[in-house]
Amino acid sequence: MNPSALGGPGGNFSFFYYRPGFSASDLILLKFSQIMTTLTLTVYCCGTVSNTAIILVLLKGGFKLTTNICFFALAIVDFLVSASWIPKLLNFQSVFGYHGSFIVLRISRAYLQPLGEALQTVGSWITAIVAMERLCCIMFPLKVRLIFTRTSSVCLILAGVAYETIVMSVFFYGNSIRERAINIYTQQNRTVANYEEYSARYEYGSDIQVRASMAGSFGPNYGLYGLIIIETVVLVIVFTRSVRARAVLVANQGTTKMSTKEVRLIKSVIAVCVIYIVTCSPQNVFGTLLRVNIQAADGRLFWPLTYFARSLNHVMNIFAYLSMNAHFRAQFRSLFCFCCPGGLPATK
Repeated sequence: MNPSALGGPGGNFSFFYYRPGFSASDLILLKFSQIMTTLTLTVYCCGTVSNTAIILVLLKGGFKLTTNICFFALAIVDFLVSASWIPKLLNFQSVFGYHGSFIVLRISRAYLQPLGEALQTVGSWITAIVAMERLCCIMFPLKVRLIFTRTSSVCLILAGVAYETIVMSVFFYGNSIRERAINIYTQQNRTVANYEEYSARYEYGSDIQVRASMAGSFGPNYGLYGLIIIETVVLVIVFTRSVRARAVLVANQGTTKMSTKEVRLIKSVIAVCVIYIVTCSPQNVFGTLLRVNIQAADGRLFWPLTYFARSLNHVMNIFAYLSMNAHFRAQFRSLFCFCCPGGLPATK
């Protein structure tokens, strides 16, 4: 069986496999890639657990704030992304091997990985929405309820889901063309004419997939990445000025411009945005700016780090909520008291 069909040399994740002629440095990078893959798998497994906890806590606490709706949708997306990557990463563990898991690997590469990339784009879209919503709350406190309501937030989230659904439908259509071309060619006599017809159909399906990936994942991800950076910088600046103005009002008039609850909520949003920026930067830098070759030695060094960093984006949000959102922490303590018998530290 051709290793490239299984994700070996010439295929995706080819840096996980030994090839003849490897030097000592290549073997070290190979072992490093395998270790990072195991860590990435562990993080995604933790992501399914942590996001399940977030979903349960938010369901228990309710959705009085539109921000909680975005957090809830983001937790669902992060859970699905984590679950979609686990089957593929399991195939690259030495315990399981990849020769006996061809069907799982084929399904993962053909369906689960594209679905996970589309869901990552939806997660970026939701992060941009929640950052914009909190930014409007600070800049337009009297009109924000007209701009961002529960209905408008849900509609914006569903718009991103609908767009990715359409794009992924086109992607899977291209995949079906490729699969039919392979089946027809293998069932017929492998003549030159049949090969030319097979090549034409296969290239046509591949072209559809590439265009769908650009429209659904690569293009929107980079655009949303830049947008979230801008939103986060502006949010930090505006929030800092508002906190200073609040301190002046408290000292002079005894009134507050921003409640303590709202301050902690904004800090949670900023933390989520910072986590997104930090964990997604390696992918954007290595994949776009540096254009690292996945087959080269630097690819075996940088790309495992990229996948690992991206996996952290889907597991670390719970720490931001617990450390900066008192309401979320209280609900978490009441729901998962068996996890922390002493209770989580109270907010000062």
